[in-house]
Amino acid sequence: MAGEKHAALRLNLEAIALKEKVLGRRHPDVAVSEANLAIALTELGRNEEALSHVDTAISIVAEGLGAGHPSLATHYNNRGEILRLLGRQSDARRSFEQARSLWERELGSESEMLAYALTGIGETYVADGDPNSALVPLQRALNIRLAHDPDPARQAETKFALARALWASRRDRGRARSLAEEARASYAKTPNEKVAAVDAWLGQAMRETPIQRLARR
Repeated sequence: MAGEKHAALRLNLEAIALKEKVLGRRHPDVAVSEANLAIALTELGRNEEALSHVDTAISIVAEGLGAGHPSLATHYNNRGEILRLLGRQSDARRSFEQARSLWERELGSESEMLAYALTGIGETYVADGDPNSALVPLQRALNIRLAHDPDPARQAETKFALARALWASRRDRGRARSLAEEARASYAKTPNEKVAAVDAWLGQAMRETPIQRLARR
């Protein structure tokens, strides 16, 4: 697995070098490879380097195609994910909002693409200790995914995020547990390291749940 990740990194570096030689350093096709390189670096945990390359992709596209070009939405969303991994939640949220705005403008308010940005926005609020602000974007993301995106892993991602927000905000802890259990069931269908994260969260949630005692008569 590690070998495949390093191979992907090498291939993306080679693609950038070739495209720069043939097309020039600021060609939009170079931006595509810069974005792919950022993803490859993230897979290797090299997030600071990944951020530099996704910023290069954004700069090239904005310069060549305009700051409002719809293809920027994916780059902004990827930038948000990298910033979130770096613990820079407010910066991540701004990138996710930029992605959401472009996708909503270009694709409409029910596009399945919006769920990526909305889930990211919610995740940053949860990480910042503001679960109440996470509820609206996460519920909207879940509604979109249930209606338009059949992928169980992506639905699970949003369900687990919403579960954590509901639990931390003390809104509906029964629903929070149910959503987390549904997310775990989806993750468990294929090898997925996220099962352990959901199990750990459910275990902690159960420890926080007060034991109901029968009143003595």
